[in-house]
Amino acid sequence: MPQDYDQVEDFLTDESFVNWYFKSNEKDVLEWNQWIKENPSAHSMIREAVAIFDSVKINDTKISQAQVVAAEARLMANDKLNPRKKNSTQAFTQTRWLKYAAAIIMLLISGIVVRSILFSRAKINTEFGEIKSKILPDGSEVLLNANTQLTYSEHWKQGEDREVWIKGEAFFQVTKTPNKTRFIVHASQFDIYVTGTRFNVMNRDDKSNVLLQEGQVILRREEGKDIVMAPGDFLEFNDDHLQKKRVNAETVTAWKERKINFDNTLLSDAVELIRQHYGVTVRLEDENLGRLRLTGILPNDNLDVLIEALAALNEFRVIKNKEGIEISKLNSN
Repeated sequence: MPQDYDQVEDFLTDESFVNWYFKSNEKDVLEWNQWIKENPSAHSMIREAVAIFDSVKINDTKISQAQVVAAEARLMANDKLNPRKKNSTQAFTQTRWLKYAAAIIMLLISGIVVRSILFSRAKINTEFGEIKSKILPDGSEVLLNANTQLTYSEHWKQGEDREVWIKGEAFFQVTKTPNKTRFIVHASQFDIYVTGTRFNVMNRDDKSNVLLQEGQVILRREEGKDIVMAPGDFLEFNDDHLQKKRVNAETVTAWKERKINFDNTLLSDAVELIRQHYGVTVRLEDENLGRLRLTGILPNDNLDVLIEALAALNEFRVIKNKEGIEISKLNSN
């Protein structure tokens, strides 16, 4: 089963996942059901992959034997599509194989469905240390923090949900539509449903949180009831459940002004922010250093300036070298 899948395409091109979708292999169905249950962070990508398969219109009578042979040859030749070296002709009945081949032909040979659905989606990426603003098709504005990817459909139709997928951190200012269509932000641990509002969302690795500044949003998870947020609310995914916390809003959104606002912040948390923002290795000489707490507003538009500002706090020694950044005690030799 997958260990490092981080794109919808990874699921679409996994033979066992296709088996799970078509329910054509009982073992794969059971294994995937269990894997999905144990990996809630992948639910958003699973739903997206299923939606793509749902859009594939399969008609057995229109699939020629030549297409089946070509699809099978392509499948057998590609290790990624056949990680367990299975013989597909033994795994399917003729009818099931035809359906499977149809999906492979449509998704992998001609690529029509993938190109029209996946590649028609726009992607906005920010590099380490970069912040970028973007106006979405409906007029909504999004500001992306460093090391972030936002994916969305290029063409939003009136009356239909407006959906985006976030990996990283972004601040949204959502425009209301005349018919009040929903704006949905898909994160790893939950979905955010809004009509018109301002909020910050962070979705990195196994950590996700939302700060609502204006309006109202609903957080929805596959298991559990919806949570309605009011302005000022901050919800964080922690220990497999959502937890409401009291935070300083300026601390959470300081990145918009290219600053880091440390408000009694653990040094270990500050180190993680630096890693995410600049993509550098940060090493603490002593784990106990991570328990130190920082307070202050530091510039965050240049790594060298940030390092100098950290060192100026006179709490520890900060050194940048070719391996990354080392933080040690002041009295360390």
